[in-house]
Amino acid sequence: MFGIIGTRLSLIIRLELAKPGLILGNGQLYNSIITAHAILIIFFIVMPRIIGGFDISFPRLNNLTMFLILDSCFVDIGCVYPPLSTLGHPGRSVDLAIFSLHCAGLRSILGGINFMCTTKNLRSSSISLEHIILSLPVLAGAITMLLVYILILPAFGITSQSTLYLTGKKEVFGSLGMVYAILSIGLIGSHHIYTVGMDLDSRAYFTAATIVIAVPTGVKVFRWLATLFGMKMNFQPVLLWVLGFIFLFTIGGLTGVVLSNSSLDIILHDTYYVVRHFHYVLSLGAVFGIFMGLMMSAVFFWMFFGVNLTFFPLHFAGLHGFPRKYMDYPDVYSVWNVISSYGSIVRVFAIFLFLYVLVESIFSYRIILVDNFVNSRPEYRYSSYVFGHSYQADIYFSSSVIKN
Repeated sequence: MFGIIGTRLSLIIRLELAKPGLILGNGQLYNSIITAHAILIIFFIVMPRIIGGFDISFPRLNNLTMFLILDSCFVDIGCVYPPLSTLGHPGRSVDLAIFSLHCAGLRSILGGINFMCTTKNLRSSSISLEHIILSLPVLAGAITMLLVYILILPAFGITSQSTLYLTGKKEVFGSLGMVYAILSIGLIGSHHIYTVGMDLDSRAYFTAATIVIAVPTGVKVFRWLATLFGMKMNFQPVLLWVLGFIFLFTIGGLTGVVLSNSSLDIILHDTYYVVRHFHYVLSLGAVFGIFMGLMMSAVFFWMFFGVNLTFFPLHFAGLHGFPRKYMDYPDVYSVWNVISSYGSIVRVFAIFLFLYVLVESIFSYRIILVDNFVNSRPEYRYSSYVFGHSYQADIYFSSSVIKN
């Protein structure tokens, strides 16, 4: 539901920018749609989690977080960007938007506590923390971590698990190093805040710290490729989603290296170049991570084609100085915006194709197909999830499975 609402809001934004001139005719409504779209996508969709246990540690707390996310979604109205939030929003709209963010933040905190307790308590005592599946140590970089990387880290783990599925190997190439790479991202991550009037030394520090963050992310990309090395390239749908995620994340990372330079970032700040950067990393990368386990090649083709047609042309619009949060623009920017709007329509078509397949599978009672590969995890041994209290004692693995 949240995905459909967020996608419809993004389509409204792109249709407004499809040609010069006004369609909505209301700048306040346009900026409110932008804010609602961002909050819905970030806080209500891009939160994939893989646990692997029979249940979470606190099931009732999980139910509470579900009701919090519903309550916070329906009061999320208004634009929270100052000064628009002070002058352009009379009444209680901004108050409701702030209350919505508080509810979403409380839900995230409670979910994080539940997630950490589940990771610590529901794993076998024979498996140490460095041997758990790579979708779990996503909170290792929570200190000084950027929001973009907080949301992309679960997709990192899903990609690691997908590469294991494709290759049939027991562990990802350099599994422990992948965990240390996540921790390194959290230690050296810094934001692009060069336009707030900071002094030269601070700008030099943030520039260096943001450039260095490309090292651990590059380590993860090359280790995924090293894990895939040697496999038979039959281009099954899971492989397509993995390669699509790596491509989109690499494009977003390269534009991030450009923005890490403080001099260039001052010029490109608040343009569509920045918007396309975090959309490639966050929206496209994280969403492709969520879709990675789906066996649908047609959805992948239209989704990959649509998102690149939507976001890639606006790199050039941003380099030409097209500012964000503007609902009208000169005719010189019309070519890039028209191409991007056509791509948005293709992307929405791919999403509705996925929804059709999902609904048809539910009402037709489709049989779940499970592939068997290396049985290094209990859920893979039974070709299904581990049901509640299936084992009376801890599961112990031989050293040949845990170690090289």
